Amino acid sequence: MINPRLSEEELKALLQGLPREVEVDPAGLKRSPSLFPGGSLSAHHPLGIGLFNLMRDFRTGKSSHSQWNKEIYRIILTSRKSGKSAENHPVCTFNEWLSQHGEVIEALFPSCVSDLLRLHEKVHEVIDKRDPSQCRGAAKWEVLDIFYDESVLFYDMLEDLERKISVYMANHDPVTQVYGQEMVIPLLEMEQNRIQRAGHTSSLAIMAIGSVLERQNRMEEERNILLNEMGQYLVHATRPYDFILRFDGEEFLCVFPETNVLTALPLVRRLCEGLENLDIDAVKESFRVHVTAGLSWLSPTDGVARNIKRADKALELAIRRGEGSLCVLGEDESPSYPV
Repeated sequence: MINPRLSEEELKALLQGLPREVEVDPAGLKRSPSLFPGGSLSAHHPLGIGLFNLMRDFRTGKSSHSQWNKEIYRIILTSRKSGKSAENHPVCTFNEWLSQHGEVIEALFPSCVSDLLRLHEKVHEVIDKRDPSQCRGAAKWEVLDIFYDESVLFYDMLEDLERKISVYMANHDPVTQVYGQEMVIPLLEMEQNRIQRAGHTSSLAIMAIGSVLERQNRMEEERNILLNEMGQYLVHATRPYDFILRFDGEEFLCVFPETNVLTALPLVRRLCEGLENLDIDAVKESFRVHVTAGLSWLSPTDGVARNIKRADKALELAIRRGEGSLCVLGEDESPSYPV
């Protein structure tokens, strides 16, 4: 899916509409709860795959109700009778679709499933309870009014859900569930604009874990489980206003608003330690992870590419020093390697 170019106002609306999870232990040592029962992804599709399946089947679920709805309209308009029995018009299987994909929808938009279910059932109840004599004695448009309002509200809610999910899929990485590469430029540009207006200092870090995973020759499923758990850990172990993105393969980009490199340094160190100490139930085999990180300041005037290049340079210097190292580039761009 191609990510549309977002204005700053549209980006703010997006971020406000898709809030972060509540903040947990500031030390960053607690593992975040899984979106799926049991805390294991091995028996479930990752959220991203579930979203793709949901959108693939979206038209099927919506269409089943549409066919039922159109048939009810046709019956009323042509006969003005009470309507035929269920076996004489298409069966609505929307609730089956909602039940199949409800877990994924609820993980992103709490209460949306119950609202959809309640409104969908109300549309059907209005039709089932209508008085045949009123239908025969009323004008066609009066009969249609019996369930027109409920139907419009139901379809409005469906279209709003489809829009929200499409935006989420366009801007999130399906494996890790954090922001994808498409969001790097708009997020950094938004933060640079805030720096210029408020005059504060921000920083960013790149954390690399790919070399370790590649050397262990893990299966693709296990690799995705590891990356998913690591992405979710970073989301829950950082502050609500920080941003976590999957940058390149097994690298994560972290943006720390209103935080200079000295303040961000202990946070980055804790995040690296937390990633290295993750206990992931879904991966039976013991594994060892070293996280190498580069931390730099975010300049409001250098442009996105220059800022990313600075953080990448810090990461390269850390890699040269050895796996598990951390390199910091401040405003004078002189490297330091805190222990």
